[in-house]
Amino acid sequence: MLNFLFPGSEGICTVDPPVAEGHRGIDVVIEDRVIHVDLDVLAESSGLFLSVQLTKAEEVPLEDFPGGAAVFRQIVGLLTEYEGASDLRVTDASILNFLEAAWLLECPRIFDE
Repeated sequence: MLNFLFPGSEGICTVDPPVAEGHRGIDVVIEDRVIHVDLDVLAESSGLFLSVQLTKAEEVPLEDFPGGAAVFRQIVGLLTEYEGASDLRVTDASILNFLEAAWLLECPRIFDE
């Protein structure tokens, strides 16, 4: 459980959430980091991942994701309801990153949170 308490991570989980048995996992590349996510669960809430689910892609390049890997991991934690995930850490400085991420991921659920 201490995996997410690394210096510089600001308490944000740095462990990839598990992919459920029978679900398709996919690698997302952000800032030269590879994050393995449950594509089937994300496709339920995200239009972007729904369109990726219909392809045979093995990787989703999101190199310039707003807020980087830290914001993406928070959103994945929210959408997958992963037990080790942290809550969204929305501040005055990060609000635009979350709004842009919601638009990019085609995920209105982020606005609700």
